[in-house]
Amino acid sequence: MEREINLKRVLVVEDNPGDFFLVEEYLLEKFHAILIDHAKNCDESVARIESDVKYDVVLLDLKLPDIEGRDLVEKAMKICKCPIIILTGYTDLSLAKEMLANGIADFLIKDEINPEILYKSVLYALERKHFVQDLKTSRENYRNLFNLIPEPKWIFDLETHQILDVNQAALNQYGYTREEFIQLRIQDLRPEEYLPQLERKLKESLANRQQAYAGVFIHQKKNGELLTVEIYSASIEFQNRPGRMIIARDITERKKLQEELQVIAYRVEKRERERIALSLHNGLQQTLLAAFMNLEVLAKKVEEGLEERSQMLYKKGVDILKEAINSTRKISHEMMPFEIEELGLSAGIEAILGRYSTSDLQFEYQIDLKERLPMNIEI
Repeated sequence: MEREINLKRVLVVEDNPGDFFLVEEYLLEKFHAILIDHAKNCDESVARIESDVKYDVVLLDLKLPDIEGRDLVEKAMKICKCPIIILTGYTDLSLAKEMLANGIADFLIKDEINPEILYKSVLYALERKHFVQDLKTSRENYRNLFNLIPEPKWIFDLETHQILDVNQAALNQYGYTREEFIQLRIQDLRPEEYLPQLERKLKESLANRQQAYAGVFIHQKKNGELLTVEIYSASIEFQNRPGRMIIARDITERKKLQEELQVIAYRVEKRERERIALSLHNGLQQTLLAAFMNLEVLAKKVEEGLEERSQMLYKKGVDILKEAINSTRKISHEMMPFEIEELGLSAGIEAILGRYSTSDLQFEYQIDLKERLPMNIEI
C-alpha cells in the first residue's frame, strides 16, 4: 500500500533572494497548502530549527554569509531532526558523495533544479525518513521482544559458529556480560568431552537449514559449573547471514528430581519384587516341594500296584510338578537381581549371560565403563 506524503512546513535556508523565490515557486507548484519559512543565514536557521516549529524538510544552501561547506552541514545535522536537502551552485561529486553517506537526503545543483526535480527530491527525502523510522521501530520491537522473553536465547552464525546476539536471560544463566558473550563461539559453552556431540549436530544443521531441532545437552557456565539444558533451535537469517536461534532452558534441577524419583520408584519396585520372590520361595515353592516329596514316597507302590497306563500318568504328573518347582525357583531368582545391585551393571550382565549361554548359543560381551553408574541408571 502506498504511503500518503503529507508535507506541511518547509524551511528554506538561502541568502540569495532570487534563488529563494525560484525554490518557493517550485514548491508551491507541486505542493498545495504548505507553509514555507525563509532563513538568510546560519543563526536565523538555527533559531527556527530549535524553535517549537516542526519542519518536514529543510532546503539548505551550501554557502551562507556566516558559514559554509562541511562545517555548515555538520552543524545543521546536529540540530535538525528532519531530512536535509542541499542546494548548491557548485558541482563537487566527491563532496556530494561524502554528505550523502553522512545522512544528507539529497544534493541538488541549483542550475539543474526545476519543479519536477525538487518535487521528486522532497518525496524521496520524506519516504527515506519514514523507511528509516520504520526500520528503527522494527529493530526496537525485535530488541524488546528478544530481551523480554524470560528464557535464555541467543543467535549464532551457522558457518563461523560465532554468537551474534544474546538476551539478558542468557547472560544471567551463564554469568557473562553481553560484551563477553558475543565474543564466544558456541563451542565455548560446552565442556570439552561433549564437543564431538556438538559437531555432529552442527553438521546436521548445515545439511537441514530449515529444520527445527530439540534435544538435551550439557553446557558450562563462565565459572565452570555444568548445566543440563533443553535446547530448542531453528534457522534464522540474521545480519544477512544464515544462523540459528537457540533457546536453552536450564533443566538441571528437574533432571536431578527425575533421577531422585527414579531411585524412589526403583526402591518401591525392589521391595515389591522381594516380597513376591519371598512369597514364591517360602510359600508356593515349599508347597510344591512338599507335594513332590510325598509323591516320591509313593513311587514304588505306584509302580507295583498300577497298570502301565496309570504309571505313565503318574510319572507325567510328577514331571510336571518338578517343572513347576524349577520354574518357581527360576522366577524367584530372577526377581532378585543381586548381581546388579551388589556387583554393578557389568558383573550383573555377565552373570545373566552366563546363565543363558549354551553349547548352541554364545555371547560376546564388551564394556568400556571405568566406574559404576548411579544405581537408577544401572537398573
